Amino acid sequence: MTPPVYLDHAATTPLGPEAREAMEPYLSEKFGNASEPHAYGREARAALEGARRTVAELSQRVDAGRRTLERAEKAHAKATKLAAQALDRLRELEP
Repeated sequence: MTPPVYLDHAATTPLGPEAREAMEPYLSEKFGNASEPHAYGREARAALEGARRTVAELSQRVDAGRRTLERAEKAHAKATKLAAQALDRLRELEP
């Protein structure tokens, strides 16, 4: 029997293996309230800040990739337009 396909990812999303592996120590042995000044809290806070930096860096890379793709799409559209104009000119020159 084929397993069902889950389509409601707006409600919950499965945790990827990389994320699970990164979070595992903080779910089992390094737990602590990141708002507290004690050692457990400081360690949790450092991990949280590191994760936020990683997400910010990845987000910047995605944005840069998106901008590159947009520029490539514009260049492609311009090249297509120029090619069409060149073909039109060639047709005009044909006897």
